[in-house]
Parts: sequence; structure tokens; C-alpha cells
Amino acid sequence: MPPLLTIAIPTFNRPGQLCARLSELLPQIADRQEVKVIIVDNASSQPSKDVIAAYFGGDVPADIEIIRNTTNIGLAANICRCFEHSTSIWTWILGDDDAVAPDAIGIVLETLSRKGEENDHVALFCFSSGIDRNAESENFSTIEELFSRFEDPLKFSNFLFISSKVFSTRRFLERARLAYHYCYSLAPHLAVSIAFLQDKLTVRYETGFVVDWKNPPEEQKWSCNLVAAGLPTLAEIPGAGEPLMRHLAPGLGLMLWKPFLRGGIDYVLFDDERGTHYWHLMLVRLIPFVRRTRRISALILLALSGLVIIAPWTRPLLRMLLGGVRIRMSDSDLINDRN
Repeated sequence: MPPLLTIAIPTFNRPGQLCARLSELLPQIADRQEVKVIIVDNASSQPSKDVIAAYFGGDVPADIEIIRNTTNIGLAANICRCFEHSTSIWTWILGDDDAVAPDAIGIVLETLSRKGEENDHVALFCFSSGIDRNAESENFSTIEELFSRFEDPLKFSNFLFISSKVFSTRRFLERARLAYHYCYSLAPHLAVSIAFLQDKLTVRYETGFVVDWKNPPEEQKWSCNLVAAGLPTLAEIPGAGEPLMRHLAPGLGLMLWKPFLRGGIDYVLFDDERGTHYWHLMLVRLIPFVRRTRRISALILLALSGLVIIAPWTRPLLRMLLGGVRIRMSDSDLINDRN
């Protein structure tokens, strides 16, 4: 009979955080035959096997299985890969930087071991985390029903937070093609979660607190550009468009605005390689911001763009007057370091 639970940790170049997670997990799974721990190393520069062996005094603990990718396949694809290596009934994808609660394993196993009709159609359990606490246990069977509880942005964030979730391995793998297809969304697990509801399966919320979340270091934060470009693609999934975008839109506006404003001023005044067509494109993209909370900044940038189009001779003068506000976008604005 397969084990009840696999705890799968996708990791890349985070030896300290990885070993900290194992120190939290191993005491909780001692003598529990129904639990496995696997690590899927996304081609870290220092192999996880060597890091863990050194941390535990020369040997990798017998409770840990390590799989190493031959090349870095990206964070999203590595999450999907974890499910392929899971041989258990349920799979918990645990971020290597997300601290495990002292009684987390007991809470999860008690939940998964419940018998009866209540668990028969559950494809996904969503537990409380450091992002948001679930006030009560409840089942959801439709997309609209689930998304109706996301009035508070933190509630959607906890649904997006993969470390708060335990998936039915079989049911995830049945939809693995969908997960891989939506890797570019940066949330393949969210695509599968939505598909569960489409297929009349149940998402169950549990009150138990199992994992914490801390704000990552600046160099390891998500890129605003990648998130803003990726997540909205999940709206392509039938039935998900309107409820998903209703909850994403406010946050996406903020994520898009910072890099757009920073890059916009620089492009308008200093980038001599952009053709006239670019300025028309910028005007079109700025118009929606004029109606939102960033309207003053948008109007300023709109005026600068319009002036450059109408009177190109003003550009050198503006460049001289506004040279002090030049801000080049850094690499960390354009990429994420969590692959």
C-alpha cells in the first residue's frame, strides 16, 4: 500500500533554508511509516545531497530521498516535477523557505486519515498559514463559491501559497498536462486547483496551522513584471476568467505600475533607440492608469510622452531639466531569483 503523505521540497541554491526545514520535519516524522520526504534539487550549484550530508554529520538521513535535476527547469516546472516523484496518496509541496509548525505533521495526518464521505471527493486541502488563518473548516465545490470568500486579499494569497496545500497526488497527475502548460503563469498548482472545481471535486479549507511565511530577502523576491504577466493567463481556464481577474486586478495594477513608471520616465527622456511607434504605445498603456489611484503620476508621464511626440525638439531640454530623476530598472526588477 502506498504511503499516505509525501512532503516534497523543491529547492534551488538555498542550503541554509533547506536544512532548517529538514530540522523541523525529521523529529515530527520519526517512526511514521506513512510519511515520506523527498527533495527535488533544481540543479543547485552545490548539490543538495552534499549539503544535507555535511549538515547531518556525513550521511543523508534514511528518511530523505533526494532527486537532482540535470538542468534548472525553472521553479514552476520543478513544482510539477515533485508530483511525478511522489508515490503517496497525498502530496504536500513545501517551500524550502517556509517554516513548518511544530505540530504540522500531526495536524495534516489527522486530517488526511479521516474516513467517510467528507473526504471522498476532496482533491485539495488548504490549511491555515502565516499568511492567513482559516476561521472555520468548509468545503467548496465551484469556482464562484470559492472565490466569493476572497474579499480580503490575504485570503486569496493563502490560496495561492503552495505550502499551505496538500494535493491528491493522483488527481493532480491526471491534470499534469494542464499544470505544465501553465508554468508560465508561475502558479501551475493554481491552474490545477481551479480545474478540480471545474470537475466537481472539492477544495476543503482546514483551520489547522501548518506553515509560516516570511517576507523573503530583496534579492529573492518575485519580479513584479513576471507575476503581472503570468498570473492573468490563468483567466483562460473556462469558468475562471471573471472571478479570478476580479481578485487579481487591484494587485496587478500596483505590480505593473512601479516598473512601468520607473522605466517610462527613462524611456521617454533618455532612450534614443525607441521609434515614434513606441511613444504611441506608451500613450495607450497609460490611459487606464489615469482612471486609477496612480492618476497624478500617470498624467505627468502622459504629458511627457505627448510632448515628446508633438514637439520632439523639447526632448533635450526635458532631459537636461529632469536628468536628476533618471532611474534605470535594475536586474532584480526584471527577473526573479527563485528558480
